[in-house]
Amino acid sequence: MQLFAGTKPAIRSVLDTPAGVTSMHTWCREADYDFAVDTDRYFCVTPLKGQAQVILDLDLQFEQHELEFGQVLGYPYCCCQQVAQMTEAGIDAYAAVVAHWQFTGDYQLINPSGYLVGDSLISHLPCSPHCKASLALAKQTLLFLRTHTTELRELLSTNHYLISD
Repeated sequence: MQLFAGTKPAIRSVLDTPAGVTSMHTWCREADYDFAVDTDRYFCVTPLKGQAQVILDLDLQFEQHELEFGQVLGYPYCCCQQVAQMTEAGIDAYAAVVAHWQFTGDYQLINPSGYLVGDSLISHLPCSPHCKASLALAKQTLLFLRTHTTELRELLSTNHYLISD
């Protein structure tokens, strides 16, 4: 949703099956999005022509690239800095720390705990449980969802290949 809401310039994820790769590629071609996939089925989707492969290549670099990679995916700079301090090897440990944070008030919107099941308004690890930049992204995405609920339901019901089995 963040890509559609304009809060992210690109997404990078992984697909479970070759059929998923084919479906995603078909959707991207029809929607006029740039698409790239690697041999492990990690993929990138962006409306920026010619950039999907560039973004995937950045992720494959052996040198430290967390700050730059997070920025090309549209994550807040403060959050990118925090993850860069952890290095890629420490991201899972940092995620475990974030999982124990208490998100209060509006900041409940930046709780990333539901991200892996598609139930989060942000797709990054916030730098703190009170990150204003992450909250701004979450609120933009929530506004998009509330404004386009009918269209999104219609899109999902008419494009069966977007729904994984």
